[in-house]
Amino acid sequence: RLTAGTELFSSVSESDQSTGIFRLKMQTDGNLVQYPVQTSETAEYAYWASGTNGMGSNVSLCLDDDGRLYLLNSTSTTIKNLTQGGYPTKDVVYFMRIDADGIFRLYSHNLDKNGNFSVIWPSSNNKCDPKGLCGLNGFCTMNDLDAKCLCLPGFASVDQRNRSSVCVRNFTAESCMSKDESVKYIMQAVPNTVWEDNSFSSLTLLSKDDCEAACLKDCNCEAATYRDRDCRKQRLPLRFGGRELSDVSIIAFIKVAISTSTINKIEPLGREKHSRKDIMILGISLGAFGLIMSVISAIAIYKNRVRAYRRLSNSGKVDLSMDVSLRSFTYSDLEKMTNVALWCILDEPSLRPSMKKVLLMLEGTIDIPIPPSPTSFLSTSERITERTSYFLVMASLLFFIFLSAIITTEAQRGESIVNLGSSLTPTSKSSWQSQSGFYAFGFYQQANGYAVGVFFAGIPEKTVVWTANRDKPPALASVTLNFTSDGRLIMQSAQGEETAIASPPERAASASMLDSGNFVLYNSDKKIIWQSFETPTNTLLQGQRLTVGNELFSSVSESDQSTGIFRLKMQTDGHLVQYPVQTTDTAEYSYWASGTNGEGSNVSLCLDDDGHLYLLNSTGTILKNLTQGRYPTKDVVYFMRIDVDGIFRLYSHNLDKNGNFSVIWSSSNNKCDPKGLCGLNGFCTMNDQDATCLCLPGFASVIEGNWSSGCERNFTAESCKSKDESMKYIMQAVPNTVWEDNSFSSLTILTKDDCEAACLKDCNCEAATYKDGVCRKQKLPLRFGIRVLSDENIAFIKEAISTSTINKIEPVGREKYSRKDIMILGIPLAAFGLIMSVISAIAIYKNQVRAYRRLSNSGNVDLSMDVSLRSFTYSDLEKMTNGFKEELDKLVSDKDVDKRQLERILKVALWCILDEPSLRPSMKKVLLMLEGTVDIPIPPSPTSFLSTV
Repeated sequence: RLTAGTELFSSVSESDQSTGIFRLKMQTDGNLVQYPVQTSETAEYAYWASGTNGMGSNVSLCLDDDGRLYLLNSTSTTIKNLTQGGYPTKDVVYFMRIDADGIFRLYSHNLDKNGNFSVIWPSSNNKCDPKGLCGLNGFCTMNDLDAKCLCLPGFASVDQRNRSSVCVRNFTAESCMSKDESVKYIMQAVPNTVWEDNSFSSLTLLSKDDCEAACLKDCNCEAATYRDRDCRKQRLPLRFGGRELSDVSIIAFIKVAISTSTINKIEPLGREKHSRKDIMILGISLGAFGLIMSVISAIAIYKNRVRAYRRLSNSGKVDLSMDVSLRSFTYSDLEKMTNVALWCILDEPSLRPSMKKVLLMLEGTIDIPIPPSPTSFLSTSERITERTSYFLVMASLLFFIFLSAIITTEAQRGESIVNLGSSLTPTSKSSWQSQSGFYAFGFYQQANGYAVGVFFAGIPEKTVVWTANRDKPPALASVTLNFTSDGRLIMQSAQGEETAIASPPERAASASMLDSGNFVLYNSDKKIIWQSFETPTNTLLQGQRLTVGNELFSSVSESDQSTGIFRLKMQTDGHLVQYPVQTTDTAEYSYWASGTNGEGSNVSLCLDDDGHLYLLNSTGTILKNLTQGRYPTKDVVYFMRIDVDGIFRLYSHNLDKNGNFSVIWSSSNNKCDPKGLCGLNGFCTMNDQDATCLCLPGFASVIEGNWSSGCERNFTAESCKSKDESMKYIMQAVPNTVWEDNSFSSLTILTKDDCEAACLKDCNCEAATYKDGVCRKQKLPLRFGIRVLSDENIAFIKEAISTSTINKIEPVGREKYSRKDIMILGIPLAAFGLIMSVISAIAIYKNQVRAYRRLSNSGNVDLSMDVSLRSFTYSDLEKMTNGFKEELDKLVSDKDVDKRQLERILKVALWCILDEPSLRPSMKKVLLMLEGTVDIPIPPSPTSFLSTV
């Protein structure tokens, strides 16, 4: 027993039994708790507890010989069973130990079998749970079922072979007094990690970027943690670090030194902002300069176009009579431009739209709300009269209307306008680009052919954001994309077969690839009659919405834009939910949800140009912010996509920098969350932050490298009618895995061994799951498998093996021998044993007599002593002891012997000869009885097994 107030300590390692770094304490309040060493006994340091605090002041941890591990109070009442017991006792030993990794486990070992000890029960299945496993400045992460220790960025382990050793800096940290300009600091992020909080300062900040900057600016800050706008500055060392993928909000920032030769010059933090007066002076100067340059540019563009058209006219390629002046605008066009202009000259900078939003407004992609009344930013100056302010406002307004006219005209006259009769081919002119050149519509390569869609053209990575007819086979290089003279957008094969790319409700007159990434078709009135934004595939761009009832579908792979196996749906109940494909819209199949169900019937998922991703209802109210937005907008593009792995993410890309897209936000940090990632008969497990797919025992991947293809048996399963004796079946365990429940039978069974046996015996059962005393028999295939270390569910898989590789196993279902068969076999064996016992007794007797005679001849002993054993029947013993109530004085004949010891021996003997084998004690229990470790109850009266014949 582990009694109240005492504790067990782990060892340093399997080969070093010195005191380790973990302890298990039986507290005086009745709670059994695990802590790291050298910590106080408080909840913040506990990493496992029995939850029995307050249930007694004299509680003990007990282990019975049948493997039952439990907490017992002073009145002998069981407070809690850690294991149910009931395990085999014959030739099996059990023990409990707090291991070197900090987890305490119950082990068993069969003395008749060679092999290692088996773990029956652990205090935790997550080997990263013990706090301090990875030492100072290190953190623990799981690789499937194994723990792995990593150091912080800029740190290295002192001893690679010892996980608990400290991690130290691989650079020299300077003091706050140092002025060395050759070394600068950056902040390195370590997401989803939890640490002990020893912060010296706590700040409420809007974003993690602000927290990162606050620590970088503070010389005393060596690290910071950020969660839910709470920024905590820390000093090193950090301890008790662990990767926690379920905690999506927490992130640690570590200050790391780098040489200034490897980075661009960083502006010193803390420089004061320019005064409002300086900004006004600078702004007026730049504004006047900009106005003059805009007028000059407009005149130059106009003259240049006139010259160009004259040259074309002289060559006979164009009629100069065409209108080369600024186009005429309708009343609605002027109203639109005026409203945009009013928004652009608002006094409050935060209310002014970005240039990208201005383009979207002018294009008609997004609605333009009525702007508030503008006031001149100079109206606060006493030197400028109200009349002057009025004229400045009007001048600004007219300038913006004029500028809007130029922008609108250029947008419709420029390269992005696609006229009737235009065409594309995969091998020559393959796309129509937007004016900025960042987006393009046209052919891109897919597999051994080509597909049509919208993609980023202004960066090395040709990332596809929309695909037409995504599930059709790739087209050959001989196809042509035609914008026909009758306004149809079609792809035509060399044989003349046509495939529609867009199906507008009326005849199109022109098309355009807009700078927003939206490909649109116009009618003759320049109204949008079809746009790619209304039929998204797997991506949302800035200004685009996922409206109610619509879905995004993942792609098969990065190189194959066909429909994949995951979907994101904007439901009619206001809920944004992720599901696998080909499942109903019910909670059992969802693996991520926004939690906004019931908050509106017309909710949309929106992405603004500052990276703000949110859910908006029909009244313009934001129901939920998925991101806070306010990210940089200059030369930065944002888009949201449901990726191949089933997680939807918000990406950013800086147009001024080369490199990959950066993930700003993701729906989940656990890449195993998407149900069905590993296909049928496969399950997902995490290796640190990466997902890995594994097949069930006895299965192999259908297509190596393609997770979603699933797994298939590597043996041929027989039917229930087969009598093939060459194949036998065993059950293979897959612990801590959760699956979809499609069971055909459910049983309430005491132990997992019984569940395993029940499935093995049932020919129709191919797998079984066991949890909390419930056994569910399953047929294959299993799907939606995932390793969940916190879940006690265990799966058993039936696997075929050849009888040549194992000892002969009796076929499942064969009836037991009858009692008569056992008796016929047992009687000859018993008779043989009785004869051998008599012969042995005679031989022993004669040997003893000879020995005593030799001793008598030497004068050392009197031969008259009775050297034979006296036999007693059960009735004799019962009479002499008055029903075992009196001491055995008559048996001991006044000799100096231990009466209690003799009584104990007799009782044990009577238990050992009982007719019912299940009532006989094991050899281990016999030893415990003889030692006096356990009490010996009064045995029942034995009967001969032959009395039943």
